[in-house]
Formats: sequence, structure tokens, C-alpha cells
Amino acid sequence: MVNRTLIVNRVHKVLILFTCIYLVSNGAYTQVVMAEHKLSGTQTNQPDLIPRSVIFSDETNRDVRLSSDGHYILYTHTDGSSQSTMLKDYLTHEAVNLSALGNFSKPFLSNHASVLFLENSESNKLFRYDIKNDVCHSITLNVRYDKGGFYGQSPLDDENVLAFLKQGDVYNFYKINILTGHSEFVEQVKYSKYIFDENLNFTAAEGRNQNGGVSYYIKKNDNWVEFLAHPWDEGLLLGRSLNSLISFDVVKKLIYFTSHFESDKVQLYAYDAHRSAPELQHEDTRYDVTDRAAFIGKNGALRAIKNLYAQTTWTVFDHTIKQDFEFLRNNLHENFEVLDSSIDDDIWLVKVMKGAPADYYIYYRPIGRFKKILCEKPTLSAFSFAKRKTFQFTTEDGMRFPVQAYFPKSATIGNENKPYPTVVYVHGGPWVANFWDSWSTNRHLQLLADRGYLVLVPDFRGSLGYGKKVVEASAKQWGKDMHRDIRDAVNWGIAVNYIDPERLTIFGWSYGGYEALFALSNMENPVFRCAIAQFGPSDLYGFLQSELGKQPLWKYGLGDIEKEEEQLKAVSPYYLAHTYQSPVLVSHGQLDALVPIAQTNRFVKKLREKNKEVDYISFFNEGHDYVHAENHESFWALAEQFLQKHLGGRAQPIGSELKNKNIRSLIQADS
Repeated sequence: MVNRTLIVNRVHKVLILFTCIYLVSNGAYTQVVMAEHKLSGTQTNQPDLIPRSVIFSDETNRDVRLSSDGHYILYTHTDGSSQSTMLKDYLTHEAVNLSALGNFSKPFLSNHASVLFLENSESNKLFRYDIKNDVCHSITLNVRYDKGGFYGQSPLDDENVLAFLKQGDVYNFYKINILTGHSEFVEQVKYSKYIFDENLNFTAAEGRNQNGGVSYYIKKNDNWVEFLAHPWDEGLLLGRSLNSLISFDVVKKLIYFTSHFESDKVQLYAYDAHRSAPELQHEDTRYDVTDRAAFIGKNGALRAIKNLYAQTTWTVFDHTIKQDFEFLRNNLHENFEVLDSSIDDDIWLVKVMKGAPADYYIYYRPIGRFKKILCEKPTLSAFSFAKRKTFQFTTEDGMRFPVQAYFPKSATIGNENKPYPTVVYVHGGPWVANFWDSWSTNRHLQLLADRGYLVLVPDFRGSLGYGKKVVEASAKQWGKDMHRDIRDAVNWGIAVNYIDPERLTIFGWSYGGYEALFALSNMENPVFRCAIAQFGPSDLYGFLQSELGKQPLWKYGLGDIEKEEEQLKAVSPYYLAHTYQSPVLVSHGQLDALVPIAQTNRFVKKLREKNKEVDYISFFNEGHDYVHAENHESFWALAEQFLQKHLGGRAQPIGSELKNKNIRSLIQADS
């Protein structure tokens, strides 16, 4: 009997090939060569400002996946309060809004040329949308669930998937036949992560151990057996750090995982159940190995792993794709990820990140070409963005950290090393380093660069990704060595003639907000002309008296309130308010459960009592970050004017943003 699906797939591949050749010959496929360490061309006139309303638009494309045959992409499109699951043929641009089918869980692209859904309420149904025939099938399961999701599928099996179903108070794994609905119980979910083989049998798991650390387990004779236990470690983000299971190679029978068990840096290991101990596969002296962007083959083989040191490099283990990675790096951008691949490996889905909204490409390997198919923020596709460079600086005590620089769009090729008005951005955590390249953060940095500022983003001790010693070096160093790291980054920027020391400010969120507040109280050179602080604690002694502050992590990182009260107050901006010589803009959310807004209210009141220059804006519907676009716009409407007044950059005029009904309090220095 003729396999109709096989014929259709081959015909479609031929069409893709001829379409690619046609597009190449007509210039539609482009190889955009991004010159590393070069900036945009000379602009004789000031570029138009990107409107705040566009930068903070809610319209987003995310969670992009590629169908197993390589013909379609599945993604989530958000616009305001509306969220849709879209299925798109990227060659014909035909798209289907699958959200119109009903109130379903997160969709899953199956090998069976279909999209699977479970209902978000009590049900015994599985829904399978047939892509080729544009039909949604309702399939009755032999089990009921309250809600659930899909966990994975074997490339060798078109008919069965692993799903986790909430039944009462527990989640259970089931193997479900997506054609018949027959569901077979596998086991109860008790670990945080599982990996399985080509037959959907679990082989390894990851979960908390009784000591509060992380353990890895292997399945032997239907029992879970621990093969590696990480101890509790307060200094590495509640004991987890970057340790994680990655995959199971069904050919080599190897379990890949990362671990810092026997080293300062997180390393890559492989474990064979028939051997006595895991074997080291990859390490780097500069940074931790992370699983956050591993490229895993359909058979579970670890093909490449992304290395993060402010910019991307790749360690490629599969020699058959080394040329592809080099080609993508040279012709797209060094900061790329391979998100998905077709089952035959001919077609890859590639994400490119340059400090701006991400772009998604289809890379067709047989002819070595690519095509842009989607952008993360469609409303911003008409605008140009600041170029980002990566450098290194050395701290006073010899540590080396990366620092990213977003240059103003007016910067010209070969003439960028002149001093600019500068904003130093300090990330939160302090462990939440900026290596995730998220638009959630980068939109603020791009707005500042668009307004004419150089934006410097340094990492520093306490940042995750650089090993245990770097984290340990931050213990009880708020306002001390951690502050000196920021100072050293600034001194580097001044030394290379990027920073104008007379037009310098500091801006931060959470821990970065604390650092911005403390920097103004520490009047040593270089002096910050002003500061912007969001959600930052101003009283470390008071913070440690809160329920959250009593956790061991904070005692480790900040100090002991029973023994170190004076030391904590000595580095708390609240107790140093009288030393302020420069203006500050403070922002907070009324619902902040991490840093209580009462602390910020008290601090602002004290500054005003001391006749210090302070602007303050808070929002009644926000917590420890702003999630509403209109609140971001209101904050930056005020912040742009604040920076223009003190540093002289450009600013979009204030419109109706400060009439925002979400603003709880607004106090300006000249009021």
C-alpha cells in the first residue's frame, strides 16, 4: 500500500526546496552579515525617537516551535489582554488561530501532523487538530483529569505522548494514544524534571533531596535510585544554582547533566548506569556551563551547548553540524539559538538575539540559506535599535567580569570612543545576571540608548554564571565589594573614553535599586549626578526583620541582624540619607511582597525632610516589577524628563501618561 503521508511530505519538501531556490535568486532570502564590534553608519540628523507606547506595547510573539515535518510554526501571539495560539505555514503565510477552538491548555505539536490540547477544566477529552485537513477531533480518554499538559513524544512514535494529569491533589503521568484515547498510567509525579527514552520510558529524574539540595536519580528495575546528590548551599540560590538534567542519548545510553559538585564552575557530565561514576564532558574556566540553550537531537543526543559570557559562544559536539553553526554565527549573529529541528534535520528554527526584540528564522540546511519568518515584537519591526558590544573589566582585587555597552544610535563606525552621557544599569538579584538576553530588560536599555545615552551593563560578584567563588565573594558585601565592582566598571568606561564623568547616572531594579540608592550616599569619585531606583530596599536592617528576610539565604547574603546591626545600618541608604548630594528618582509597587513599599515611603519622606531632591512614583496595581504597559510608560515619561534635566539627553514630551489611573502617588522635586 502506498504511504500517502510520506508522498505528501516529499512533495512538500520539494516545494520548499524550489521555493528556497526561487527566493534566493530573487533576493528574498538574505544573508545579513552583522559586523561584530561595529556600529551603525553615520547619521547626519538626529533620528526620530521610538515612542514609549511602541517600546512597551503588549504585542508579542513567543513560545515559537517547529512542526516535526518542518512545514509549520506554532506560537503564542499576545496583544493587550488578548492571547492566541497561532499555527502558521511560513511559506504561504497562511495562519490559523487555534484559540478559537476552545479554552485549552498549552498546545503541543505532535509528530502526527497535529496539535494537541487538553481542557482547562474537569474533562476526559483530548483534542487533536489535524493540520493537513483543518479538522479538530474530540477524543474520549479512559481517565478523567482536572487539568494537565503534555510532557513529550518519541520521534519513533507518532501515536503516543506522555502527559501529566492533575487528578485530585496529585499529578500523574500517563501514556496516551492520541488516535484512540487509550491512557496508561505510568507513575505519580514526585520530581521536578524527568527525561525518557525512545519508548517513553523514564530513565532519569531530578528533584530536591532531604538535605534541601538537588539530587539526580536513575530508573532501575522500576525503582528510582539516587546517583548524585548536591548538598544544600545557601550561596548558590537556594542550593540549585545551574545544576540540571539535560537529556538521555538513546544511542550511547548516556544521561547528560550539569553539576558543580566537585568544582568551582558548573561542568557538563555524562553518566552511564553501567559505570561507577559520571564522566566530565566539558568545562570552561570563565563561566558555568548551563543547560538553558542546549541543542538536543531527536534521539536525545547532546549536539551543542551554549556558553554565556555576556555574549554567546557554542561548544558543538556533533561534527556534522559544526559548519552550520559557523555559518549561522557569521551570517546571522553570534547570539543565536537553535530552538527546534525537523525530524529529518533538514530544517531548523533559529532565534536571534541582539539586545533588541528577537527575530526567528527558518534555516534550510541542504542549500545553506535562511529566511526571517517572525519577530518577537511586530510593532517594533519598523524601528532601528542601538548596537551592543561586549567588553571586560577587572576589579580592584583582580576579578574579571563582562560588561555590555549599548551605544547611542548617533554613534558612528570607527568614532565610538568619545565620551557619552552614560547610564550604568545594575541588574537585580544580585544573582539574576543579564545573560538571558530578555526583551523584558533590554527594552529599558534600548529606550535609554534611543534617547542618546550610553548604557553600561556590568556583571559583578554575586552574579550567577561565574562559579561558586564569585557568589561566595558577595556574602555580606552589599555596599562594600559589590559596590566597588560597579565603581571599577565605571572607572574602566572612563579610562577608555566612553563615559563622560560629568554626565553619569546609575539605574537599577531590586538589588540594582539598592545599589543605585547606596551609590548616591557614597560620594567618592566617580560621582553619579543622579540615580533611578526601582523596588530597591533602602533599609537592610529593616528588610531582615521581615518574614522573607528571615530566610537563610538573606542571612548568608546580607548579615545577622542580632550580631551585625551596626554594619547593616552602615550600608543602608535610609541611614545615609543626610549624605545625599545628587537627586534621585524612586519607583515602587504598592503590592510588592519582597521589598515592602512602606520602607520606600519612609525613605522618601526622610529625604524630603532633609531637603534632598527626590522624585517618587508608585502604582497601586504592581508588585516587585511592573507588568502593565501603561505603568512602564508613566514611569519613563517621568524618568526621561528627570534624566534630560540632569544629564542633557533627549526626551519624548510627557503626554497623558501621568494621568494614569494606576498611579498611587506622584511626588516631584519641584512640587
